[in-house]
Amino acid sequence: MNSYSLNDSPPKTKIVLLLCLLLFLTAVVFIGEFLTQRIPKAEYSKMKYAAEKMQTLIRTVYNARTEKGDGIDIMTDPLQSGLIGVEFSPITTTLGNLEAKHTALNADFAALMVTWLTQCEVAENDRIAIQASASFPALTFAAIIACETLNLQPVISVSLGSSSYGANMSGFTYLDMEKIVLDSMIIENECGLITPGGTDDNGSSMWDGAQNILAQAIIRSGKSLFTPHTLRESIEKKLKYFNDDGEVRVFINIGGNHASLGNGNCAYRIPSGLINHPLHCNPSRSEDGLIIAYNRSGIPVIHVLNIRDLAASYGLLFLPHRTQKAGESEVYYNQKKPYWFYALSLLIVLFWSMWIGRKKL
Repeated sequence: MNSYSLNDSPPKTKIVLLLCLLLFLTAVVFIGEFLTQRIPKAEYSKMKYAAEKMQTLIRTVYNARTEKGDGIDIMTDPLQSGLIGVEFSPITTTLGNLEAKHTALNADFAALMVTWLTQCEVAENDRIAIQASASFPALTFAAIIACETLNLQPVISVSLGSSSYGANMSGFTYLDMEKIVLDSMIIENECGLITPGGTDDNGSSMWDGAQNILAQAIIRSGKSLFTPHTLRESIEKKLKYFNDDGEVRVFINIGGNHASLGNGNCAYRIPSGLINHPLHCNPSRSEDGLIIAYNRSGIPVIHVLNIRDLAASYGLLFLPHRTQKAGESEVYYNQKKPYWFYALSLLIVLFWSMWIGRKKL
């Protein structure tokens, strides 16, 4: 009888058995996916309602912008949303990623906001602080819609400066978009505190002509603009605005406003998504932003940045379609895996492997 050492080539019969094992494992993966159940989340109906309302908002902004006579570049705004700006303008604060702006148009982000807020165990009339830059107007509206869907009280602060392709058009800023959706009664709550944005949140890093554009936007809106002298002044003003009339239950940050991120050692290492655990940052820094301030107070934070990573994590399309239906993507469902099947398959693989190893072939 022939015998084989570890250095010998394995017999053909053993190779066939190993290939069969590989095929079995492949079948386990496919069968496991087939047996996985998609169970609608408890808040499914509210999530779907919020997403459908967001789709209505996008159509409304598009119609208003085309009626105004503004041309919409199909190359930069293939969804024809009206919410995509230009690459550069005087109120552009930083370079922005166009794909991230496209991804932010996915109406299912409103549904995701509903889920995050539900996970925070909010109750009706809870006070929700929203700080948003104008870089992602669609996500700001999604957050407002989610709050109103759950009968919460959003308190909103917006910085008007925007990264590339956000609400950075001279005659069509975030405030112009907000007026359209307020007049159309799609949302009820509007921003009450407005800052220029950019470095130190005071517009100092913007191009020449920015101050005139911001001033004109403020005049059109009938609101007022607060221009802080320092970053610390901006942070303190916003904390006072959010906290003065009641306890904040959740803090939502949209985009990279300087007052939200601050200058602390954690500024650019803050994870995106729902943060309901302590962030370990240096407490001695005087310019840690709103996110760290609320996190230290034990208040849940929803940090919406790194949009493409968030979309990938929750199964959202990078480039949504106008015909996409609410209620179908993975964000609406919990997955119930067939763990009994995986356990049984593992036992079979173990016994099979032992049998192959012991069998003299």
